[in-house]
Amino acid sequence: MENERGTIETITLVDSHNKEYEFVILNRLTVEGNSYLALAAANDKSERKLDEDFVPDDDITVVREFVQDGETSYGAVTDAEELYAVAKALDTLYGHLEDEPEA
Repeated sequence: MENERGTIETITLVDSHNKEYEFVILNRLTVEGNSYLALAAANDKSERKLDEDFVPDDDITVVREFVQDGETSYGAVTDAEELYAVAKALDTLYGHLEDEPEA
């Protein structure tokens, strides 16, 4: 994919049902020594099905990058503290976190 500003990097991830999802890589970042990708869904929202593991939306998706023996793989970030640390780093870049409502 390309736009007037240059090349847009994309990645295809596969869920547990072997369904492929294409993402635009918004940013690569390192938080606490771990590498992550910040992704935006590139799939058409009309492709959603109820039995899919992932439903594309307008949110930023974060995956952790693992490199072992020269092979790169990606995995979901399931630890809440780890995800929040990455979200805080992304907030400085994109300002997507909302302040908690005051009581």
